[in-house]
Amino acid sequence: MFYSVSDLKLIAIVVISFGSYFFGVLPNILGLGTRYRNSVSLSSVLSFGGGVLFATSIIHILPDIRKDLSQWSEVIFCLGYLLIYFVDVVVVTLNREHQTERERLISEDISTYGTIEENTSLVTSQNQDHAVQVSSKIKCLDFGLLFAFSVHSLLEGLVIGVESTRSGVLLLLTAVCSHKLLVAFCLGAELSRGGQPLFTILPALSVFVAGSSAGIGLGIVLQPGNVPGLTKIEPVLQGLAGGTLLYVVVTEIIPRERARKLPKYSGLVQYISLCSGFIFMAGLSLIS
Repeated sequence: MFYSVSDLKLIAIVVISFGSYFFGVLPNILGLGTRYRNSVSLSSVLSFGGGVLFATSIIHILPDIRKDLSQWSEVIFCLGYLLIYFVDVVVVTLNREHQTERERLISEDISTYGTIEENTSLVTSQNQDHAVQVSSKIKCLDFGLLFAFSVHSLLEGLVIGVESTRSGVLLLLTAVCSHKLLVAFCLGAELSRGGQPLFTILPALSVFVAGSSAGIGLGIVLQPGNVPGLTKIEPVLQGLAGGTLLYVVVTEIIPRERARKLPKYSGLVQYISLCSGFIFMAGLSLIS
């Protein structure tokens, strides 16, 4: 029995969606953010994921946009990096202002006396300020990953959606699944790193999963020949997503893992895990 091109595209939507959901929730089910929350095992998994994202950004995305944008590819790529950096600054600033206003309102109703109370208040204020920065970083990290992955997934789905041959759809489905399922696992590990319950990560994971399905659907409806601007917009969005991923890896994931209070040998384990993730994803990208 031979399936039509449209049937294969619908099958691709089902396979990618269910596969991404399964691999996305797997880290949470395995308890990476609870039982192994402060372990070398969790840090090595997240470092491996960082290597995967690093390779996705440099080896997988950048060469693709160079084909369409030529000399503008690096500029667009860097704009993606600067865009998420700006979002990071805004999120941290707004959260800090909100915390300052909250402390001001509390101080109007409560007054403390004595050296012990003043010192306690100072330590509490410092701890709260640090907590605000950490919370803001987590929000920006999750937003950056979700933005980059969603855009990247949408564009990958779009490539499948516009394919006109059965063999082409099967080939692209294999290529996309080979790294999308791995990326889904890495995203699930990042979202579950703080021990969050499963239901709290499902909304973000659903956005990521819906990206490819929406891309395939759009590709079926919007053929590039019917929408002239589509071929110009696609590499720009791809470049922004690549720059965003690079920012998340270089300024968030790697420094965070190095700052963990773990045994002395953990730094070497993190490095090996990062390199392993990079080599694995680079190999998949070059083969596909």
